[in-house]
Amino acid sequence: TDMGTDWANGDLASVRARYSSSAAQRCVMRAPGGPALLAQQIGQSADALNEALNRPGVTIAVVDLAFLLPSNGVLDRLKASGATITSPAD
Repeated sequence: TDMGTDWANGDLASVRARYSSSAAQRCVMRAPGGPALLAQQIGQSADALNEALNRPGVTIAVVDLAFLLPSNGVLDRLKASGATITSPAD
C-alpha cells in the first residue's frame, strides 16, 4: 500500500509512519523565521476552516498533511476552538 491508501482506509498510524516533510518544508524550518511562518500558515488555515464551518451547509477542505499532522496543527486548533474532530483509532 501507499500513504494515500493508508489515509483512505483511516490507518493514521501508517500515514504518520510514512510521512516525511518535503525538502522545501525542511528548508523553511531551518531558515530564520521559518517555524513562525509555518505556524502562521497553520493558523490561517485553521481560521479559514473555522469560518467555513460556521456557515450553513457542507464544508470540504483540502489541507496539506504538513498542516494536519503536527501537534498544534490545523485539526488540534479546530478542536481547541470547539469543533468536533473524530478519527479512527491509531
